[in-house]
Amino acid sequence: MPYSGMVSTPCASKYAFELQEVAPTTYTVTVNVNGNGTVAGAGTYEEGETITLTPTPAEHYEFTGWTGDVESTDNPLTVIVDGNKNITANFAKKQYTLAVSVNDGTKGSVNPTSGAYAAESEVQITAEANPGFEFTSWSNGSKANPLTITMEGNTELTANFRAVLASSITLNAHPVRDY
Repeated sequence: MPYSGMVSTPCASKYAFELQEVAPTTYTVTVNVNGNGTVAGAGTYEEGETITLTPTPAEHYEFTGWTGDVESTDNPLTVIVDGNKNITANFAKKQYTLAVSVNDGTKGSVNPTSGAYAAESEVQITAEANPGFEFTSWSNGSKANPLTITMEGNTELTANFRAVLASSITLNAHPVRDY
């Protein structure tokens, strides 16, 4: 709503004026996503407002940080709106640890024995028996060899081996004599 009036000065000069209400300055905070996740808080805000951006990673992903007009690993991120912002939320697949062992190292070996793998990746594990032994099963109950697992969390497996029972029959031949 405009305001108007008159102002007089000591020199008898008169000035007319009209005040106009000024709309607040607004800026847009744009959030892009790199990886697999979502972010709440993007939008248009008045200058000087304090806003919060909250990243939510998808399953098997983790939030790794902000890039663009703001460089940070804060979660959530607080931003004072002082201009248009273009911010990227970065998400990466989680890394899970695989640890594979044997019930007795003299009976056999496994490959691989350990490692870090991206979430949802498939890993093939092979158990190899030493002479005189045989692979029987994995600690998860599977008898597959090689075994393919999908990394959905940190995983520990043990390969079970047992001794092979040797069976032999000895035949002794004796000549038959006529008496």
